This record gives sequence, C-alpha cells and structure tokens, in this order.
Amino acid sequence: MARFTHIWKTGVVVTALFATAVACGNSESPRARNVASVAGTSCAKPGQISKISKVSVVCAKTITGNIWYPTIKSQGRSVLCTKPGAVRKKKSVVWVCGNTKGKKLWSATSALPPAVLQATAVVEPGVSEPVPVLESTNVATPTQLVVADNNVLANPAIPDEPPITTPSTIPSTNASAPETIQTVPEITTPTAPTAPTAPTSFKVGDTGPGGGKVFYVASSSFTSTGSACGTACKYLEAAPVVWIQNATPAGQTNCQIADTMSNDPLCAWSDNTSTRIGTTGTGIGTGYANTSAMIAQSGSKGKAGTVARAFQGGGKTDWFLPSEDELNQMFVNKSTIGGFESGIYWSSSENAAGTAWGRHFRTGFRYSGNKANPSYVRPVRAFSTNTTPVSVPSVPATIQTVPEITTPIAPTSYKVGDTGPGGGKVFYVAPSSFTSTGSACGTACKYLEAAPTGWIKNATPAGQTNCQIGGTISNDPQCAWSDNADTQIWTTGTGIGTGYANTSAMIAQSGSKGKAGTVARAFQGGGKTDWFLPSKDELNQMFVNKAAIGDVTSEVYWSSSENLSINAWFQYFDNGDQLNVSKVNTFSVRPVRAF
Repeated sequence: MARFTHIWKTGVVVTALFATAVACGNSESPRARNVASVAGTSCAKPGQISKISKVSVVCAKTITGNIWYPTIKSQGRSVLCTKPGAVRKKKSVVWVCGNTKGKKLWSATSALPPAVLQATAVVEPGVSEPVPVLESTNVATPTQLVVADNNVLANPAIPDEPPITTPSTIPSTNASAPETIQTVPEITTPTAPTAPTAPTSFKVGDTGPGGGKVFYVASSSFTSTGSACGTACKYLEAAPVVWIQNATPAGQTNCQIADTMSNDPLCAWSDNTSTRIGTTGTGIGTGYANTSAMIAQSGSKGKAGTVARAFQGGGKTDWFLPSEDELNQMFVNKSTIGGFESGIYWSSSENAAGTAWGRHFRTGFRYSGNKANPSYVRPVRAFSTNTTPVSVPSVPATIQTVPEITTPIAPTSYKVGDTGPGGGKVFYVAPSSFTSTGSACGTACKYLEAAPTGWIKNATPAGQTNCQIGGTISNDPQCAWSDNADTQIWTTGTGIGTGYANTSAMIAQSGSKGKAGTVARAFQGGGKTDWFLPSKDELNQMFVNKAAIGDVTSEVYWSSSENLSINAWFQYFDNGDQLNVSKVNTFSVRPVRAF
C-alpha cells in the first residue's frame, strides 16, 4: 500500500484539490481526476476549515490520524455539533464537525476512494489489518453524486451507520509465489549465544568506546590510517566536555589560553607558518594522519595537533584533531555532542604554508586562518563495531532443508550513492529514523535522495518551473527564493527533516510562483510528489556527498531555511561556506526527498 505523500500544513492546502464540480455534476476537470492524489492527506488541527479555489476542506479526527475531507453543499438547515473534528456517517455520507465562523457545525464531505481509506501503513502481502472506520466505496464523480441532506442528519429516527471492523486481507502481488512457502514450520531451535555481547552498532548521540559522543555514522566502512579501526572504521566520537583534564603528558597540553573545567582550550595550529606540510587531507578518515603530520613538524609542542593527540579518554591513545569534513560533521551534530564554544574550531586540514582550515561553531562559516592564531580544539577518534568472533551453537542440519524463497523483494537498505525510489542519488543515511513532516515516510524517514541531472525536464506543471535562468539537461535552474522580502515566514527550520515543511511554507506565501520552493516541489521524478527544497543542514549533507550525487555543477545553491524577512540561507558548493542573503537573488535549485 502506498501512503499519500501530499500533506496540507495548518492553513495551507495544495492547489491540486479537486473543484466543487465533483459534487455538482459539471464536466470532469483535471482537478476532479486528481481526487485520489489529494483526498485524505494529513492535517494538524481537528475541526479546522480551510478554503482554496472556492472549495472548503475540513480536518477530521480518525483512527488513522487527522485527515482533510473536501466538503460539499448540503440541503436543509445546518446542524450544530460539539467536538471539532468528530466524524459520523449517515446515509452513506461522512459528516465532520468543523469550526465555521465561530460556530461548530456538521459539514458534509465527498466520499473517499478505497485506496485512501486503507492507507494506514505499508504492509506485507497476506497480512490482515483492520479497515479504517471511515469505510466507503462511493466515489464522487460527475455521473455519480454524493447527496448530502442536512435534514437526514438532523433526523434522530435515522440511525448512524456502524463502522466496518472486519479485517481485510491485502492480496499478494506476486501470483507465482508458491503457496507451500506458507506451510514451512517455524524453526524453534535457539541459534543465538546466551552470553552477553558487546554493542554491535551505535547511533549519533550514543557514548562511544572512548567515552565521547558519537557524531558520525558512516553508510559503509572508511579508512582512518593510524586509528585502531584501520580500514574498517564506521564511527567518529568527539571528546566529552572537560576532556583536557585527562590529556597526558601535561607538558604537551599547554595552549596559549588554558581551558577551564567546562571549556575547550584555545591553541595555535602551529608556530611554523613558513613551511607547508603538503600531505594533509580534508575528507572523512584523514584526521589521524593529518594530526601525525602536524606533530612531526617543528613548532608543534603545546599546539592544536599535539594537544588533541595527548588526550587518552577511555584508555584510548588514537585521538586526533578532526579533518575539515570531520569537523563539519561535528558542527552538524554539535547539539548532540554538547559543550562547544561560540567561536572558531581548528581542523587538521592545512590550506597553505601559513594557514589552515577551521569552522565557526555558531554560524557554520568555513574559515581559513593564520596557523599562529589561537582557535578552539576538540579531539575526536574513529572506531568500528566489535568484530570479535562470537561462539554460536551448532545449527541442526535439518534447518538447511527449508526451501529458499526466491520471490524478489524491494531493497531494505540503501547507502550513499545508491539510486533511491525517486530515481535520485542517496546522499544521506540517518543513524536512526527522523521525521520529515509532509513526506511519505512521516516519522520513519531514514534516507535523503537528490534529484538527478536534468530533473527540471520532469517538473510539472510547466508554469511553475519558469526560473529567471532556465535549467538544461546538464545544469540546474537558477531561481530567486521569493519575491516577498517584506514578510517573514518565521516557521522554517534548519535541521534534518525540516525541508518539506519549509518548502510548503514558502509556497504558501505570496510571490512564490516560479521561485525556488515551488520549482522544487513541481518535480515528480519516480512518480513521487513529495520532493522539496533542502533545509540548511540537508543542503550541507548534499555538499558533503556532492561527489556521490554527481553533476552538482553550480557554485551556489539555495536552502529552504529562512534567516530574516529579506534573507535566506545558501551554500557555496566549492568550499562549503553557508551564508544568508536577500531572497530576490538567483541561485541554483536541486530538489531532494526523504524516504
């Protein structure tokens, strides 16, 4: 079963809502044909009534969550109700209690298609689930009307129709699957060891083996030359607050500005500003080798690299100063790690003989500073899961006789660089589920994919995709963020999972046609209609994995995160800097979606 992907935010309804002609018998229109795409999508406030294109919609409270119902005109006197969002069904018409100009009145609604009513969850073939309480197969069309009569609603002699609670079985979509598969007896012989085992996986926010907070989980193993995990590294952890108290030997930890019990120390990168190391990298996994190269050069005692290596938290001696990309991941998850100063932190990535890269931990600004200047230091380390073999009891040979099921199944996991369900490239894999309000995955999102090259050719309708500088088969279009630079939206977020809601808020504001948010939403790659303009942090993940996405050719891309009434955030894709500028500027647009 496919969940419906359009969601109407509070006070915002997508323009695909079918017209009143559906209930009044006019000739079928494109909006009437779109009823199955929009009816039954989520809403926030039970009883709320909104209007678009002269059609009212009312928010109903059901067992599957709050959903929008398009209303139709009813005959007879209006009937009062008491509980906003309440639902009743009489004479095959679903009625919803809505707030209308300060009064609570029953609103008659158009019947919903069966597919909408069953969109409670994604289930496997053959699994039974209850039919939702609002059952109906009476779909409103120009030739088959739903007649709503308020006199019938008000007549107590006509009882409400009881809900159907008989489970329905979702049929298998694979006719060739052998029925005998269902008869295989359950294997009850225990196969797992009973002895306690070490953790096999970590997520962002967990405490790592060295006592620090995990801030990065790789989609596949990476190499950190010099670290204990070698070529099988999976995670990065950051030293905890007051880490400097456990650094040793003491003579290596004398920075220019000593730390306190709760502050990171301020250290110079090096006293050597005339000779370039030349071998430091910027990517994930390069920090340990970078730090070793810093320590090997003259003028390193009491400086950033040596101080980071001197930390021995958790009894580990492979701590290091993070590379530029590792530092950026720390910034992305700084609230999870905690204890950071509102200033510049050093990376171990050299820029020139006299300069090295850092990042401001309040703004995220990428900074190239003189190596002799003091900036903050926080060590990190790389590690892998416990790979020690575990003794497992022998498995009875009879288990091997169970016939193998060869029916094809959909992918259960993705990694960065894979092609997602919408045809785009996966660029972010979350360590645990996140919420993307409005996306099909809802509160169970795990991945982000970016639209492929030439995506603009599949955007629709054409009238919504006219940017100031049109896209081509190999270039992204360049659009203004908005023509409205006077009124702040206020509700946009910057974090992972906020992009869809941000984009909906952009579209709802005046001056959005042919602008960044509307153009991103108009893309329908893979038959998906929940594409959006990425938030500030989502855009940063695109930058981090731009090589995996491919063909991200523009230097500057818009995010959907507002800064002020006149400004919004954007990012340079050559150096990763994130800044904000007037919304009327034209920058490139690349849609993304969560799944």
